[in-house]
Amino acid sequence: YEAAGYNAADGSAAKLNLTRVGNFNFDGAGNLVDANRNHVYGFVNTTAGGLQPATYDLTTVNAIKLPVDGNGDPIKLGQISIGEDGTITGIRDDGAVVEVGKIAVANVPNPAALEATEGSYYFAKANTGLVTAAIPGEQTTGKLNAGGLEMANVDLAKEFTEMITTQRGFQANTRVITVTD
Repeated sequence: YEAAGYNAADGSAAKLNLTRVGNFNFDGAGNLVDANRNHVYGFVNTTAGGLQPATYDLTTVNAIKLPVDGNGDPIKLGQISIGEDGTITGIRDDGAVVEVGKIAVANVPNPAALEATEGSYYFAKANTGLVTAAIPGEQTTGKLNAGGLEMANVDLAKEFTEMITTQRGFQANTRVITVTD
C-alpha cells in the first residue's frame, strides 16, 4: 500500500493507491517506502520496541515505521527480511529479533475495475467493490514471494508468430501499393 488513508469503520482500503511492485526500503526517518519514496502501509507491531512475541491491531493499516529508541530515533536493524506472510523482521546490534510489522495486501473483489494511474499504481473506483486490507495468504489473498520476480504474462512464441504474420501482411500491402502506383 502507499498513500492516503484507511477507513477502519467499514474495513475499506479504497482510498489507498495499490501497487504490485515490491521494491521496498527504509528511509532515513525509519519509514518503509517504495522506489518512489511513497509510504508502504500494513499492520504495525504494537509491542514495545517491536520485540517478540508481536501483537498486531488488524483493524487498521498504518504507514510501517521502524520502532524508535529512547531518544525517538529509529533503531538500527541488520539482516532485514520479509516473510511470505508479510512479516518484516530484523536483528538489533544486541542480537534481539525485532518484528517491525506486516505488509498489508489488498483483497480486491473486482480487479478488472482498478484504474491504472501514474507508474505502477492502481486506484479503486466505485465498481471495484469493497477493497479490504489483509495479511498475505489470508482472505483469498496470495502469499508474498520476497526476492522473487513476477514472470511476464506474455507468451513469446505466440507474440513472435503474430509479429511475423503482421509483418508479412504489411509487406503484401506495400507490394499492392507499389503495383498500383
